[in-house]
Order: sequence, then C-alpha cells, then structure tokens
Amino acid sequence: MSLNLTNYFTPENKYISNSKMRDWMYDPWFFYRKHLLRNLPEKDKTDSMVIGSAVDMWLTQGYEKFIANFQVMGRRSTKSDIPHEYQLNPTMLETIAGICEEVTRHEVYKDIMANFTSQDVLYIDKPSGEFAGICGIPDWYHHAEGGVCTIVDLKTTSNLDAKKYYYHCLDFNYYDQQAIYRVLLKNKYPDIKEFRSYHLVVETGDYKRTELYRLNDDTIDIKMSEVWLKYEKITNQKYAEPNLKWETAKEL
Repeated sequence: MSLNLTNYFTPENKYISNSKMRDWMYDPWFFYRKHLLRNLPEKDKTDSMVIGSAVDMWLTQGYEKFIANFQVMGRRSTKSDIPHEYQLNPTMLETIAGICEEVTRHEVYKDIMANFTSQDVLYIDKPSGEFAGICGIPDWYHHAEGGVCTIVDLKTTSNLDAKKYYYHCLDFNYYDQQAIYRVLLKNKYPDIKEFRSYHLVVETGDYKRTELYRLNDDTIDIKMSEVWLKYEKITNQKYAEPNLKWETAKEL
C-alpha cells in the first residue's frame, strides 16, 4: 500500500503511527477494539480539536487549503451535510485567525516555509500480523548538507509554561513521536548524522503567545531504541478482553 495524505487517516492505513502506539500503551484491549475490531463508538471532535486541526492545515498547507476545507457557520450542527470536524463558528474562526497571524509573523516560521519540506508522508514497510510497518507525518523537516536534519512540529497548548509543557509532551508521547520521525527519516536519508527536534508551540488563550522548544536528544535517542521493540509487541500480542483477578491486582 502506498500511503498519502488522502488515505493516511483512514482504516485502510495498516501502518503503526505514534497515535496508534499511544493507544496501545494506554491499553492494549482499547487499541485492539479501536484499530482492529473497530467497534468503539466514534467520538465527536471537540471545538479545541477542530481548532487544532484547522490551525495545522492553515500553517502547514496554506490558507487556500484551509478555506477550501473548513466552512464557517452560525452554529455547528451534526445535521449539516458538511462534516462536523470541518465546521467552524465565528468565534472559532476568530481564534484560528489570531493564532495563525501570531505564528506567521515570526522569522522562524518564515524560514520554515521557505526552506523546509512540509507534510511528507513517511513509512517503512515491515509486515507483521495485521500491520504493514510504521508511519508518520512530520509537519516540517529540513535535510541539510552535512547530514543535519531538523524536524519541527506545530503544537497548540492551553499553557505555554515550560514545565507544564514538558509534562504535556510526556502525556501525549511527543518524544516517542519524534523518535518515530527520526527512524523514518534515517531510512529515507541514510546520510543523516545528526537530528534536531523542535516544537513550534502557540498558546490558545487570549494572548496567543508563541514559543520554540527544542526537545531533549537523549530522551529521544532512548525512545528510538524502543520503536521496533514496541512495534513487535503490538503486532505479536495475543489480544484478549481483560478479566480482573485477585492475584493480578496492581500495587500503588
């Protein structure tokens, strides 16, 4: 299967991404029901999730792509012909525009848009069980002469405080995400000798502050060594519905 932006977020994608790996780490049975049985009810996307998706599309794929996909409505409705995740109310549009205007004024963003590759669908074929390999889509990366590769992901957060954002990265497996990106890019560009991983982070509150964080290389290196081990566990695991027993109680 050839992955692209059209089929990446569909059930036809049999590759393991960071989000799927995060589901498995959260609970293997949840992962099995969501991605193999597909019998979990789909959750409607919250306003915050829709705003995040809209911002991501505007800043990584351009304003024209954004206005071609998202529709502004007086009120979001599940009864509309327009998919709910592509509906915006005026307040949401104001928030999205404010975030994007704040990010685009920075020299870092201008340099990224001028010199970086955007939204490149990366994957490695390694069929095992129900799955085809691993995959990921870095928001941007730059493969420079001399073997230095810089990866930048755009993130939104409700609090830009460095300490709180660090724990946010742990909660959402962002170090694992960077590890997968590095494995994928090293496969595509074997001459890479050094990686640099950044998050371009924008706060969604009234002020919409923006910060550039560099993620710790040592932490990502450890996660890189675990990527294929986790993949093998996911693909070889015998999934069964949990059945609690006295002897399997976990100590706190």
